[in-house]
Amino acid sequence: MTDLDWRIIVTLYEQKNITETAAKLFMSQPTLTKRLQKIEDELGITLAVRNKKGVSFTAEGEYAASQAKKIITLLNDTREGISVLSEKNKPSIKIGATNAFSRFFLPGILQNFKSLDTNMAFEIHTDYSNKIAKMVERSELDAGFIFGDIPFQGNKYHLGVNHGILVCSKPFALEDLPGMSRIDYSKDAFTQNLIDAWWHEHFTVPPNISMIATNGDTCREMVVNGLGYAIFTVEEFVADDSRLYKIPMTNSDGSPFVRNMWMIYRKDYEKNKVLQSFVNGIQTDKN
Repeated sequence: MTDLDWRIIVTLYEQKNITETAAKLFMSQPTLTKRLQKIEDELGITLAVRNKKGVSFTAEGEYAASQAKKIITLLNDTREGISVLSEKNKPSIKIGATNAFSRFFLPGILQNFKSLDTNMAFEIHTDYSNKIAKMVERSELDAGFIFGDIPFQGNKYHLGVNHGILVCSKPFALEDLPGMSRIDYSKDAFTQNLIDAWWHEHFTVPPNISMIATNGDTCREMVVNGLGYAIFTVEEFVADDSRLYKIPMTNSDGSPFVRNMWMIYRKDYEKNKVLQSFVNGIQTDKN
């Protein structure tokens, strides 16, 4: 008896009609009839008899149908259990990333790596860059993706730079900023210190911060609606937004205001073959 045989019994019992059962199972009526005869021969019983309304199950057929339901449930539960077990046994690593990195960069990185190793599973944790660095140092995470040159005891791999950008819903100039309302969004202390240092390089008065949003998306929409200007250290938040006027941030010497992007990973990464494969894969893809 196959899975299909048990499903035929259950479906026929539910439909009580050969034609409707064949349609439900995407079979032709003659094929279904032959299959039913084979099932009855194998079980040594008559499942059902035809009548004007369809079919009527015999006592043996009633019992076979009730058992068939149990068998199908057991088969489905077994397959699901095996699938869950296989998923749990996949090689996996714990990765940390900032919300912005997780949104704009991490999906592409993981997609490229998964094309090389489809059997890899990932557990993703999001937090500020400085907290991710500490978690990797304590081996609570295997690897992390962070912004900025945050002190870190471990291995680092440079992924590129991200440019700071000033945005507003109307035309503005750098010298206008002290008289304008600023909308900030939550950042790690390291990044906030960089922004504060940049401000003091250019201005002698403190910024007029009128609002602090919880994330970059909310901040951007507040700016779009004319509530003030904002400083974005992840330019991807606003790069393609035609509703905003933008000024690239520069340091006092004229160089661009940038933050380095890093992949960080545990000192003992070579002891973990899964992590080593991931690190090597990212480095190979980057090169």
